[in-house]
Amino acid sequence: MNWTCGDCIVVNTTEIINPLSLLPNCLVEELEYEYETPVAPLEPHPLVLKKGSGFICININSITKYFDEFQHFLLPNTNIVAMGVVESKLSETSKLQNFEIENYHMIRKDRERMGGGLLLYLSCCYSFTEFQSSVIFPHETELISIKIQGKTSKPIILSIIYKPPHVKIPPFITALTELLTEINLSGYESILMGDFNIDILPGSPERHLILDAMNEF
Repeated sequence: MNWTCGDCIVVNTTEIINPLSLLPNCLVEELEYEYETPVAPLEPHPLVLKKGSGFICININSITKYFDEFQHFLLPNTNIVAMGVVESKLSETSKLQNFEIENYHMIRKDRERMGGGLLLYLSCCYSFTEFQSSVIFPHETELISIKIQGKTSKPIILSIIYKPPHVKIPPFITALTELLTEINLSGYESILMGDFNIDILPGSPERHLILDAMNEF
């Protein structure tokens, strides 16, 4: 069965789909699927990202509430290489719950406070290792960085970051710039996604801080 959501955007490998287009219209209200056959297991292979491969990130505000809808969105969309989840709101008490999805690696970083928590789902077509960064982000900023392996192309460093609203922007931008510089000096490609809680609408005093930093790369 082939299905395309009108609210989602098919992107090239370096583009990120706007998470606001996924919830609630896509994940909650408009998804209706009929599964006729089980999904076949996928075998890992060298990194070859085709045009249209998707990297998506959403702020789900509790994976336990929306896991069924989230899973029904992710499984049929085989062009999705990785999907990041911000504010999963999982903690030590939810470790026994199973949030794994067939044919996807799950990388999990649980929250240590009332909000937050990260999940990263990477297609089992791709192998990965943790990317060890020396950068220290402000307290309560959450980060997952992985190196997606490749034999025929450069490895890609995929990072998902959550900056809570109360974390000050200047030190966060400084750490973010250091991370991107570190990746750049390593000779790797970089894909960055997450929820930074920074207003980039025209007229916002915060806008130039993040855009100026991103324009350096």
